[in-house]
Amino acid sequence: MTGHDGPVAAVACATFDGQPAVVTAGGDDHTVRVWNLTTSSELAVLDYDGRKAGPLCIGPGQEIVVGIGWDLVVIETRPNSQI
Repeated sequence: MTGHDGPVAAVACATFDGQPAVVTAGGDDHTVRVWNLTTSSELAVLDYDGRKAGPLCIGPGQEIVVGIGWDLVVIETRPNSQI
């Protein structure tokens, strides 16, 4: 899987809608990306406009929690959606 423009700062694995997925944060390219591991397709690219994307984890409700600059961002995922 390719997509980040530079090193990947963090990786987390999860299951969204029963499908295995990987979430990555590429610090220098300011994005968080989500891939479906079954199809290797990119599901979402979240661009944080010049702020480094860093540590991340998957919460108990399948939300994505990521450090963006000095902030924590919680991204809620919805069933049967692309994220």
